[in-house]
Amino acid sequence: MKRISMQDIADAAGVSRMAVSYALRNNPKVPATTREHIKKIAESLGYRPDPLIQRLSVHLANARRSPHAGCIGYITTDHTKSAWQGIPAYRTAFNAVVERAEQLGYRTEEFWLGELGMTAAKLSRILTHRGVAGIVMAPVPGGMKPPRLKWADFASVALGYSMRAPAVHRVVNHQLHTGLEAIRQLQSLGYHRIGLCVSRDQNDRVDNAWLHTMLFHHSCVASLRRVAPYMPDELTREGILRWVADESPDCLLVQDQFVRVYLTEAGYRVPVDLGVVMLDHNAANEPDFAGMKQRHDKIGAACVDLLVAQIHRNEKGLPAAPLTVMIDGEWVSGATVKMRGSKTV
Repeated sequence: MKRISMQDIADAAGVSRMAVSYALRNNPKVPATTREHIKKIAESLGYRPDPLIQRLSVHLANARRSPHAGCIGYITTDHTKSAWQGIPAYRTAFNAVVERAEQLGYRTEEFWLGELGMTAAKLSRILTHRGVAGIVMAPVPGGMKPPRLKWADFASVALGYSMRAPAVHRVVNHQLHTGLEAIRQLQSLGYHRIGLCVSRDQNDRVDNAWLHTMLFHHSCVASLRRVAPYMPDELTREGILRWVADESPDCLLVQDQFVRVYLTEAGYRVPVDLGVVMLDHNAANEPDFAGMKQRHDKIGAACVDLLVAQIHRNEKGLPAAPLTVMIDGEWVSGATVKMRGSKTV
């Protein structure tokens, strides 16, 4: 069967071959109505792009580029400009964004929506003036409304689930897999009463994945091995210790290292009396903890890959069907758990 070519589409649509090429790449040089008309004809003819030609086109385009083909904007919305830098996961993701963008020929600029006199409309104009082709939205602080940028002018990707609206493509850790893998590792060590101890906000920011993890786990074990999740609005020493005394877990899944401090101060021996596992392990801050590494470096790099793919296809604005790319976590052994019945960690 003959492969349908761009010239075949051009003949059927009554336009030039160049117009077809532009239309199939969403190039604004062709009016939107004409682009849609050409795409419908291409679909009706059964057109499929040749992947080898596409790869060659990208290679030639990259070869012609200057050291930086364009700019990626990294948008933060915290209460202070540097607040996000105090969170290791955010720093790791940002550094990965910068590194991957550089590899693909793009520079990265950080923009803070909280600058004096800054508005979403003003920031949109600045982004356009700076030649920003696509934006990466950093995690949005709890309770803060998402920026009302002129989304139609940019390709966009969000880091994590915290920006719920508008709906854009996003890259996240596969937290359900992360939670379940942590439980599998603990079960292999002999733990049976595994409890979840996170704040309500921490659970909300992962789209309820931590709670879903425990509900699924509870469906797989006997009732005597089920520990009621502890998810208060605020994690306090008194509340945590009361929950531990009431529920008698043998291991805790947490996101804050201070939980171990509270337990130790109350006389619990970690990991002799009970284990503690970090759901978002950071080697710099928690070097001796066992936990799940969420691989924020891979998340940041994947954000850029997803964003640059949109830029290459000239895709701008909010997507009709937003994609969520999930990166699996990995288990990190540590001194806060032990083989049950063993004296060694």
